[in-house]
Amino acid sequence: MLFDGNSTPGSAQLINTASSAVINFFTPGPSSDGKLTAGSIAGNGRFDLNGAELAVGSNNLSTVVTGVLTGDGSITGISLIKVGTGKLTLSGVNTYTGATTVDGGTLAVNGSIASSGGVTVNAGGILGGTGIVGNTAIASAGTLAPGNSIGTLTVSGNLAFAAGSFYTVEVSTTAADRTNVSGTATLTGATVQAVAIPGSFRGQTFTLLNASGGLGGTQFAGLTIVGSFSPARNPRLSYDLNNVYLVLDPGKIELPAGTSGNQTGVAGGINNAVESGATPPAGFDTLLNMSGAQLNRALSEVSGQPGAATTQAAFNAMQQFLDMLDPVGGSMESERGMSGSTLGYATTAQHDARVREAYAAVTPRETSGDVIDRRWGVWASAYGGASTLSGNAAAGSSSTTSRIYGTVVGADYRLSPDTLVGFALGGAGFNFSVADSLGGGRADVFQAGLYARHNFGPAYLSAALAYGWQDVTTDRTVTVSGTDRLTANFKASTFAGRLEAGWRFAPIPASSFGVTPYAAVQATTFHLPGYGETALVGNNQFALSYGSQDTANVRSELGARTDQRFLVNDGGLTLRGRLAWAHDTNTSRLVNAAFQTLPGAAFTVSGARPAADSALAGGRAEMKWRNGFALAGTIEGEFSRSTQTYTGKGTVRYEW
Repeated sequence: MLFDGNSTPGSAQLINTASSAVINFFTPGPSSDGKLTAGSIAGNGRFDLNGAELAVGSNNLSTVVTGVLTGDGSITGISLIKVGTGKLTLSGVNTYTGATTVDGGTLAVNGSIASSGGVTVNAGGILGGTGIVGNTAIASAGTLAPGNSIGTLTVSGNLAFAAGSFYTVEVSTTAADRTNVSGTATLTGATVQAVAIPGSFRGQTFTLLNASGGLGGTQFAGLTIVGSFSPARNPRLSYDLNNVYLVLDPGKIELPAGTSGNQTGVAGGINNAVESGATPPAGFDTLLNMSGAQLNRALSEVSGQPGAATTQAAFNAMQQFLDMLDPVGGSMESERGMSGSTLGYATTAQHDARVREAYAAVTPRETSGDVIDRRWGVWASAYGGASTLSGNAAAGSSSTTSRIYGTVVGADYRLSPDTLVGFALGGAGFNFSVADSLGGGRADVFQAGLYARHNFGPAYLSAALAYGWQDVTTDRTVTVSGTDRLTANFKASTFAGRLEAGWRFAPIPASSFGVTPYAAVQATTFHLPGYGETALVGNNQFALSYGSQDTANVRSELGARTDQRFLVNDGGLTLRGRLAWAHDTNTSRLVNAAFQTLPGAAFTVSGARPAADSALAGGRAEMKWRNGFALAGTIEGEFSRSTQTYTGKGTVRYEW
């Protein structure tokens, strides 16, 4: 088709459906000024402008040209003007050389108009597409909207925005529209309009514009959000020398099904901080963008359970020391003279003559009877044990294993045949580990105690006071974002007191077998100072600070002790046993923690907690010689539905 003379298409719709066909605008137009109009053009054929200025789009239709626009635009300097409200899509590699102007509607370049002498987008016009354009200028109220939905437009040359212009990009949960500029980009005065495609957004960064020649230090005037980037928050622009970014901060943690108490607490602390306006460090972005089982694992990892496990390990250490001050099974305090018999808490009248004669054989004649023959005693013990404490899935606590070892030395003095007082000093160490690779710790321990006992015939009353000082180091590794090894060192204290009363009787008359029902009450307080973690490897992005707190527990015991005496060579052998029920009033192992790098992110973490009720069982063998020396070995255990503890002890004692 040929337009010749002074003809013009006017408002006609021109459709060229044959790839080999040509619509030729070989006319200067009705006013002989080279200006032509067409309602619209479409099709896969060729449109030859031949130096004409073609204004297209007046019929407001949206059309697609998959063919090409050709021609030399040197005559008028303007070859294509987009008018009207419709959308013209150019998909071919166009070769016309004149300028391109968008006065109305949308020009979508999905092919190329790189040969064009430049593109100007005036007020009301929109330039978009995923193809290639030349030098481009966006005038006030004009819009550059790259992409065809999500896509990239390339500017082969420079890009300049005028004040009051717009840069519109669509953003999905995985990608965003973008413009790549081979030259420079001038942004001053334009506003970015970010259109959120519905979806669940996470914290991430999108590149909206790249200019190989740089931005010249310019920035957009503002950012307007259309739609919502929820649950991500705080959408904003950021810049470097060559790029413009849209940054979304992570939103609140959305907890999956099966989340434990500890995990919920940590997530709540982080969410509270975020909602209050705190900006999480980069590592938290990784955490905030997790989901499902991966998120639950990460929340457990950052919760800092070693801080809670310290309390239980310290309670175990104090319990071991108090057991050394036990009136019967601990320091192996001598029973001579305490009730008129070497056989313990029963009176001499309770035993037959054969037994008395047997023990008299190993008792110096000059010291037998009720005289205070040996006032002083010294002793030393070594012990070691291990304890396993089961975690709780609902609470989110993991199982904890602790090990303890130590030595204790003591001395005592008999004030009267029935009253003894003494003191003890101990040094110990313990270590503990939290299952699921959640960390652990260790401590060096100093302990000191006082103990006393008084007999009332077959009955007794004993008391002990103890203090423990722990130099504790905790260690855990967080792999949520990189590898961060976090450690802390602090000094903690434990205070304890115990009061016990019992009464021994012989269930079998005229025998050396005795049973001692007893009751005891014990109070223990652990003081945890405030302390903070530091990064040994990596950084401190997930380092915690722990609040100072005191954890107190009162334990009551009801049980019975047994003893059986034998004459062995030059001494006496005593076999002892214990079986008791213990009840603890406070088994909570909670600590308060907060992330150091995220103000306001405080939470409470629960460590594995023992059961309130447990069974105590133990056995002991003592060998005493007439020269004042004695040896003993003990095996003890504590058992409940969540706890298994085993301890072995060895004791040597000398009296004079």
